[in-house]
Amino acid sequence: MRIHLNAVATASRLRFLADVDGSSRCHICREGVDSLQHMFTDCCVAKRIKENVASSDWDPSGYAFEHHCLLGALCEDATAKTLRLNAVLLRLRLVGKDLKFRDARDAVAHGCYLFANPSCMGCEPAMNRAERRSRRQRAPHDRSGHALYRTDGAARGQGARRRAPEAGWGAVFFDMDHTGAPIEQAWGYLGLGSSNNIAEYTGLLAALNHAMGIGRPKVCIQTDSKLIAEQVNRRWACRSLQLQPALVDAWATNRLMEQAGREVIVEHIYREYNRAADGLANRAIEERSSSAWTQV
Repeated sequence: MRIHLNAVATASRLRFLADVDGSSRCHICREGVDSLQHMFTDCCVAKRIKENVASSDWDPSGYAFEHHCLLGALCEDATAKTLRLNAVLLRLRLVGKDLKFRDARDAVAHGCYLFANPSCMGCEPAMNRAERRSRRQRAPHDRSGHALYRTDGAARGQGARRRAPEAGWGAVFFDMDHTGAPIEQAWGYLGLGSSNNIAEYTGLLAALNHAMGIGRPKVCIQTDSKLIAEQVNRRWACRSLQLQPALVDAWATNRLMEQAGREVIVEHIYREYNRAADGLANRAIEERSSSAWTQV
């Protein structure tokens, strides 16, 4: 049985953990019948855990760490405490099938530890995908003094069996010397059959070619594609025959600019900071249109 450690302790999951038939001995105390009524009302281990949770003056000899954790957990709301306690008992029953507690004292200590460390049993609400992503987000580096570009690619229908994907790219040029606002933008529609990575590379090449023409000494191109950034910086290999020509073009442009004494930086940013270029890429697909570099 697999129980996700960070799963939300919903009623359905608790019922699943408490799937008892009353035909065997209690897996916690090994004395009564394996039933919900016994576990929540008559089980000696459950009673001892409840007493420990309700009072902070119990004998902690031999279990000082669990006692210390319990003291920090007693300040919770009463309802939350009750829900967590019930989940602890259900988890103890599930774990008791395999662990075979040595005695009631061992089961009590294990229950106290679970109560004080809910991440070990799944009582804490799990973070959803957006919350996990927001935890690891990092703001882009400050590139003041650089000619800053942000590029993006988009593809719709990629992986579909019945139709070819259609893709587009977008690029934005920012004024980092004054306001930091976008001053120029461009986008392009690549038609059917192009992948998202090809669209990402096309946007990158458009920014590089534009940077070649403006003659700024420092250029920074930010993309939300980790693959593109790592391959251009020669940290990841490129084994795709479709992407290799675009990668070679990017390397050649970088080499020309570096030979002219100009600094070129290609780095990865999170897509939350690349909404302008992302909007242009999706606009290219929706309108099936392209636009050269124009002022915003």
